[in-house]
Order: sequence, then structure tokens, then C-alpha cells
Amino acid sequence: MIVESGLREKIGRALRGDLPLEDLYDWLMSRNWNTYRTSEPDAVALAEAVARVFWNPDIGADGEALRRALKLRMGGDIVDTLVAQPHLAITGS
Repeated sequence: MIVESGLREKIGRALRGDLPLEDLYDWLMSRNWNTYRTSEPDAVALAEAVARVFWNPDIGADGEALRRALKLRMGGDIVDTLVAQPHLAITGS
């Protein structure tokens, strides 16, 4: 199960550099197998968007390109807030 707030918190940490991108990917993939059965629609949509960023062959394994693509997927204003003010992120599992 993926909780949207938890995924947003992990993405914010990855964008700040507090969480390696590989750890974000591993966390997402370990929960992704049953996302459709157990998660809310908004969480599913966000998980799919993040997975598409990681699987995009045009981005590859370039960490900065991945961060830019994640920021675009999340919406710049939301990400800027999470990066600049991490205490505003709702933590989740």
C-alpha cells in the first residue's frame, strides 16, 4: 500500500538530497505490486507518475535529470515548498 502523503514525503527528501534516488525507487517498487488493490486513487496516480520518471529511457540514470523530472511531475510550487520547508511535509510510511 502506498499512502500519498508518505510518497510525497519521500520525493521531497529525495529532491533535497536527504534520500538517495535509489532508495526512493526501491521503496516505491517494494510497495508498487499491490498499489492498485490497496491504495487511494491519488496515491496510485502519483506512484505511476514517479515510476514513469524512473523508467523513462530519455532520462537514464542521471541523478540531476531524475530530480528535475520528479520536480516537474510533482509540480514546481509544491516541490519548492517541500524542499525549502521540509517540516511542512506530512510524513508517512
